[in-house]
Amino acid sequence: MTVLEALTEWRKRDDYKHQDGIHWFVWLVENPSSPVSLRGATRLYQHDIIHLILDRKMELLDECYVIGFTMGNCAKKHHDWRYHVFLWIAENLYPEGYRFVGYAEHEFVRGWDQGFKKLRRNIHKHDFNKLDTIENLRSLYAVG
Repeated sequence: MTVLEALTEWRKRDDYKHQDGIHWFVWLVENPSSPVSLRGATRLYQHDIIHLILDRKMELLDECYVIGFTMGNCAKKHHDWRYHVFLWIAENLYPEGYRFVGYAEHEFVRGWDQGFKKLRRNIHKHDFNKLDTIENLRSLYAVG
């Protein structure tokens, strides 16, 4: 399936959050256009494709894993200061529905560790071609 086909299906889901439905505070921390975003911040288009590459859904634990993978994949040290700062923000300042509760921290850490171990780095900067296949992108990032 091409990226374009997969994205089209992905965005038809009832639980899909469009850009205007994302809480402003989450945008502040996770969007690369924000003056205070952390390394690994990516546009929604790329974030959605990373979900597809990692074969993760849209539940909170899936979001935690995807964010962790993306941040870990561009980290220079295993658990650098950004790791600790983001976790603190996500556990204490994120609004309800986005806040890391329960197993959320575990999934973030699992994602970070998996992303950090990959030889191909900076998935958040990858210029995804809409005609490429999800299977090819999974093989590039050794996922699945």
